[in-house]
Amino acid sequence: MASLYDYLYHDRVVMLERTNKAGVLEEMHQLLAREHLVSDPDQVFEKILQREEEGSTGLGQSVAIPHVRLPEQKDLHMLIGFSEIGIDYDSVDGQPVHLIFMILVGSKQQEYLKVISKISQLIQNRAWNKKMLEIKSAEELYNLLSES
Repeated sequence: MASLYDYLYHDRVVMLERTNKAGVLEEMHQLLAREHLVSDPDQVFEKILQREEEGSTGLGQSVAIPHVRLPEQKDLHMLIGFSEIGIDYDSVDGQPVHLIFMILVGSKQQEYLKVISKISQLIQNRAWNKKMLEIKSAEELYNLLSES
């Protein structure tokens, strides 16, 4: 199985400052634009917002996975944001979200399913979740994810 490390880049792991869903999605949009991963980051952002209107991607266990399919893209890209305070994200368990994996799904569907499976394994691990909630910097988060 692919490791999350295969999709981790220091510049794509950030600490989030805002405390609501719209605000953090905008922060992630700014990161997407800065990283030049897609030709039209505004269009991708609109697709992310549309997906959130269909139903929250806040999965519970302090994690959200906003995602969008981009068939014109070959590769999967992942941006990761963390909030110490927690985000009112309309999560299925009603709890604040601390960790956001924004995934841009390319044409390789199997790749996406493997990444989602790995994230699911992580968030079911109580010891990992405890460590994740103690994160104080993007570097600490990067290191924790690198070990996973």
